[in-house]
Amino acid sequence: MFSAVILLCGIATVVVTIAGLRWHPILALIAAAALIAAITPRSVLEQYELHAVARQDPAARKGLDHLAGSTREQIEANLQKRPLTRVIEGFLNTCKSIGWVIAMAAIIGKCLLQSGAAERIIRAALRLVGERRAPWAFVASGFVLGVPVFFDTIFFLMIPLAKSLYLKTRKSYLLYVMSIVVGATMAHSLVPPTPGPLLVAKEVGIDFWAAVLGGSIVGVISVAAGYAYCVWANRRWTIVPDTVESPSIFGPAALGSSVITSSADTTPEPAPPLWFALLPIVIPLALILVGPQLNHWQSYHVLSTAVGGDKNVALTVAAIAAMWMQAVYRGERSASATSSIWQATTSAMRDGALTIMITASGGALGTVIRQTDIADVIASSMPQESSGVLLLVVAFVVTALVRCAQGSATVSMITAVGIIAPVATHLSLPYHSVYLYLAIGCGSKPLPWMNDSGFWIVSRMSGMTTVETFKTFTVALTVMGCVGFVATLLGACFLPLR
Repeated sequence: MFSAVILLCGIATVVVTIAGLRWHPILALIAAAALIAAITPRSVLEQYELHAVARQDPAARKGLDHLAGSTREQIEANLQKRPLTRVIEGFLNTCKSIGWVIAMAAIIGKCLLQSGAAERIIRAALRLVGERRAPWAFVASGFVLGVPVFFDTIFFLMIPLAKSLYLKTRKSYLLYVMSIVVGATMAHSLVPPTPGPLLVAKEVGIDFWAAVLGGSIVGVISVAAGYAYCVWANRRWTIVPDTVESPSIFGPAALGSSVITSSADTTPEPAPPLWFALLPIVIPLALILVGPQLNHWQSYHVLSTAVGGDKNVALTVAAIAAMWMQAVYRGERSASATSSIWQATTSAMRDGALTIMITASGGALGTVIRQTDIADVIASSMPQESSGVLLLVVAFVVTALVRCAQGSATVSMITAVGIIAPVATHLSLPYHSVYLYLAIGCGSKPLPWMNDSGFWIVSRMSGMTTVETFKTFTVALTVMGCVGFVATLLGACFLPLR
């Protein structure tokens, strides 16, 4: 019971400091981790250490005195660590695990934007489906770009095109705007290498490819539900932008044969061809999928050893491809291609460093939460016959409550996984751990409101009022999260993948 009180103190610290005191998430997560580490008594820490050792040495169930000398000394050394030392260890271990991947993803995202590759992907999607089906193009391109690029950046990039299309059609403005939202937001919570999914996948023990594949499948189902709601909302409410700028950032050729007129006849900057634009996105997925399979062919053993399906190597190769694309298509802006790459990577590293700090702070919080031995308390309180399904429900609800309380989808995911992942290790789950990953990802979507920065970005950039944003943005994300969770629950019950 005391472990539960410690956990509630930590969660309350996160919520109060972010939502009430407006602290930065890094400070809030570290403060919560430090508080939990400081108030966790030695007896609870000892119980946690013994439970961890008991998986290999049954003598640990009898107590510390029954263990071999070296094992007992190691546990004693762990128990002597100061609270802040345990927090820092959790922080550094998380950085070691996923820091490089986040840094490479930041470079890929920045180069996609600055080289014109993101614009090329959106233009290609628009040409493929035509102006009448432009919302589908927004959904598809938003989902693809949402893998390496953050939601707010995608929305800033695409909202001028939604307004330009409204200038031409004078209808369906709400559908244009919300198509961007529903496409980009689910990839942010379900498909790595965005930081939330990346940390959750690590903590629940699934590989990168399983997270990508599972997140993409459930993401498509969720997006379909969100899009259906947006179609219904567009028919029910007429919403127009308060101000409409022209032209689109994509220039007059954005829709191919469907020309959007511009007051200034500007020549669009050269953009990479579609295959080149997609290369930094396709490369990591291909290397992670194909790398391990090369072991079956002796001729490719060296290549398999070099790549091996490792996410760090795959993202590094993709980042090199993205920098090459940046040099080729935007190098003329600077004194040299080298200068262009330098500017892009420097900017990406600033953004990436902040993301790594937030994610690692969440990892530190998860580490000290595990050391409270709350996992054993929760697992022992669950009925064994339904513990698997119940854990999915708990994962979804806890993530959704933290999201509603403090506003950030990423913070809610990394807070919830620190509670849920240790519980999973104490239970014999009747399904693959990817379903636990998906339940947490879907739980980060419901109930976004005025404490969520995305709420205000959509409201201000689209020209919708606060009430209109509630009726559209808040409800659409809640629908997507709930439908995605139902799909996850059904999959765990009828396709457990064990």
